[in-house]
Amino acid sequence: MIISSTILEGTVLFWVEQNIRIILCLFLAGTVFLTFILLYFRGRSHKKHLMGLFEKYRTIYDEYKLIYENMPVGVLIFDQKGTLLAHNPGSDIFFQAMDLNDPMIFNLFTSDLFPEISFPKIRQNQLHDELVEISDSCFRVILRCVQEDKMTEEHIMMLVLDHTDILKEKRDKEQFHEIFNFSMDMASLGVAEYNLIDKKGFATHSWFQNLYIQESDSFSHPHERLIAKDREKIDDFFQQLDTGNHSFADTLCLKDKNTLHWIYYVIQVMEYAPEQGRVIVTELVVNIDEQILCEQELEVALKQSRESDRLKNAFIAHMSLDIQPYLSELVSMSTQLTQTHNQEEKQELMVRIEENKNVLLDYINQIIDLSKTDTNKLQLL
Repeated sequence: MIISSTILEGTVLFWVEQNIRIILCLFLAGTVFLTFILLYFRGRSHKKHLMGLFEKYRTIYDEYKLIYENMPVGVLIFDQKGTLLAHNPGSDIFFQAMDLNDPMIFNLFTSDLFPEISFPKIRQNQLHDELVEISDSCFRVILRCVQEDKMTEEHIMMLVLDHTDILKEKRDKEQFHEIFNFSMDMASLGVAEYNLIDKKGFATHSWFQNLYIQESDSFSHPHERLIAKDREKIDDFFQQLDTGNHSFADTLCLKDKNTLHWIYYVIQVMEYAPEQGRVIVTELVVNIDEQILCEQELEVALKQSRESDRLKNAFIAHMSLDIQPYLSELVSMSTQLTQTHNQEEKQELMVRIEENKNVLLDYINQIIDLSKTDTNKLQLL
């Protein structure tokens, strides 16, 4: 049994030694075949993956191209010398404003629009943003350096946004604000609207003038000139806004350089949302110094008129008592003068009538001088 096993092993070894080359060739061929199969399927899978990526990037490129060509923002690419390399249709309005038929002749650094711009400045500042006005148009221009990869040269990308409508609206608002300020100044009516929380808002010139404070963008202490008790009125009103009372109107007094001034102050809460950081109030302020002065003068004049009337009434009452005897005597002597025939008695009566007449005329002149309004005295002849 042992001999048979030994003979079998020897036979196998002999066959292997005789066919070793064939066996190696078959093994090598099998290895090459398997490798080819693996590479084939792997290449096919990789190719499929590459085709998917290509389609994906192609879709992205098409979308980018669509946006690039139809976006409302002008995109211009320049080299480091300022020469225009490419631009999208959105930039046509920029060139039309400059009246350029051929956009490619436009140079960023030789144009009068950017006299102080250079490539080193753009590269140093990284981002340049400014408004450029061309005739009746206005554009917001943003410049910055761009580079696709480390192997390529840096370029300059310029974004152009049409701000013509925005500028027009801004100018219209400024003009309206000037007209509004002028009308309010002419009416001496100060108007303000601001947020009680962040202390920001706007006000007309008259509002600052009527409150005797300096013009500022901050409304931190608008009531600092008010006297203490009137300032407390406004503070109490603001502290009680949560109760629903959103209106205030009163005549207040303020002090400026030891001089008291009077104002009529109206406050109306337009929006009450403290949880959102918004408590918007509108204030109207009118200086009423002249009105208060007129009222004071009128009150003094009224007192003087009443006192004058009292004195006139007393004077007339006193005069009536003084005039009555002279008047009675004058009537009596006039009657006697018509009845007597004695010349001496007539002469005496006429003298006494003349004396009473002069006394009565003096009293009447005093009454007229007291009651007349003209400066020239009236004389009763």
